[in-house]
Amino acid sequence: MNWDVIGQLLGDGLLAAVAAIGFAVISNPPRKAIFISALLAAVGHALRFYLIRYTPLDIAMASLVAAFTIGMFSMLFAKLIHCPAVIFSFPSLLPMVPGMYAYKTVLALMQFIGGGDVTRQNELMVEFFRNGLTTLFIMFALVIGVALPVFIFHKQSFMMTRLLKIKHKDKGKTWEYGTKIAKDKKVSFNETSMYETPNGDLIAFMRSEAFGDQACIARSIDGGKTFGEWKSMGFKGHPLQAMRLPDNRVLLTYGYRHEPCGVRARILNAECTDYATAPEIIIRDDADDGDVGYTWAVQLDEKRVLVVYYINFDRAKGTRHIQGSILEIEPQG
Repeated sequence: MNWDVIGQLLGDGLLAAVAAIGFAVISNPPRKAIFISALLAAVGHALRFYLIRYTPLDIAMASLVAAFTIGMFSMLFAKLIHCPAVIFSFPSLLPMVPGMYAYKTVLALMQFIGGGDVTRQNELMVEFFRNGLTTLFIMFALVIGVALPVFIFHKQSFMMTRLLKIKHKDKGKTWEYGTKIAKDKKVSFNETSMYETPNGDLIAFMRSEAFGDQACIARSIDGGKTFGEWKSMGFKGHPLQAMRLPDNRVLLTYGYRHEPCGVRARILNAECTDYATAPEIIIRDDADDGDVGYTWAVQLDEKRVLVVYYINFDRAKGTRHIQGSILEIEPQG
């Protein structure tokens, strides 16, 4: 065992951990996240140090490996403490940003502009491009390395932090993760909206991934302490927004990203139990493509409801529109 190498790695990792703590506290994350950011920075920076010193890898490739390692551990810790992986990975990467190379690049450029003999000018241009390209390659390696785990484990990255109900006990000053709403080995869920029925049930309307764009639902009958098994609602569309009508029925609106693309709705009973059989209302079916949805409904008076959404008519021009439709819904009873 080479204690000199171990001492160098520990020293390098310690300095990186201190720097990561400074970067992490700026965003005011949970205390656990600050500790994990420091740990990942130490591991990543020490790993890069070892690869540069004791293997044939150059600094760019070593940075790629270190960033990939940080990305993998970030996903693991995201699942363990239920925080987005970026909270750990971003501060952990910052100590590896090539500040010295960037400084030398700018310095060479400024000295070149300042003039001098031809030989010195040529040397400065070589230095400028060498340090500039090194900076770019290192930054590229850091970005690709930390992003690779998300692409490789795409489904898992959705499921790690987007399946839980969060709660607070001090009027929203602090929050903590609570109940798991839905989980599946193949299907992932996101963009969840919550609705409370007159009987006090909590309904989670969820967008699905790797499930044919099926709208999904889960129900809690104990105030959100536990949720029953998630189910498909039997139709496509996302994300879903629920609004209580004056007669206690529920207007459920959503974007429809299949031909003909547009905006659709269903009117459910008060307890949202007839979602599979409630007739579908086509609000719009004239969108150019599936870049449409994210509805929000507002009650205007006893019969009229305004539904707003974004919709695209000419994606080639990059123009999206925020528009609205007024529905007339006759109250029951």
